[in-house]
Amino acid sequence: PKTTKIESETLKEADSNKNKIVIHRHTKNPIKNVKMSNEDPPTPDKKDMVTVSVDETNIPSASPPNTEGGAMGGIIFLLILVLLFAMPLVAMIGMIKVFSKAGHPGWMAIIPGLNLYILVQIADKPMWLFILFFIPTVNIIPAILVPIEISKKFGKSILFAMGLCFLPFVFYPILGFGSAEYHSNTEK
Repeated sequence: PKTTKIESETLKEADSNKNKIVIHRHTKNPIKNVKMSNEDPPTPDKKDMVTVSVDETNIPSASPPNTEGGAMGGIIFLLILVLLFAMPLVAMIGMIKVFSKAGHPGWMAIIPGLNLYILVQIADKPMWLFILFFIPTVNIIPAILVPIEISKKFGKSILFAMGLCFLPFVFYPILGFGSAEYHSNTEK
């Protein structure tokens, strides 16, 4: 038996027999076979304390916590994290090839801001459109117009341009590594 000191307020039920009590913990099942003794004399600071011996043979053991959900959540988090880094990386690699096909150095696709400036040049659009990229909510306009013009310069359709807008990690590599050629003065 294990001896534990418990405040008398936590005792829920007391048997009419002075040596037997039942203690309800935070579970539905009570702990049984508890014996109380007054071996320790009460002191002013411990007057509400009682020494209790608990026979833990009848106590149901708690099952170990379920950790499968945590592991699955971790795996999903890592997958999302990899995708969040992989998708822009794949789009940037495709942009490097698109820049090269259009006659610009490919490394310019890596530098934020400069890549937008070069995209506007590849699309043969005015430079004020480049400034619109930095105005919140207004940046939607050049984010749609520039890919439309880029797809026209490479001989692609408006649907391909929408792919460049919404799935750049798929369509920039197709444009860069595919057989499409850049035509600087094309109007379709």
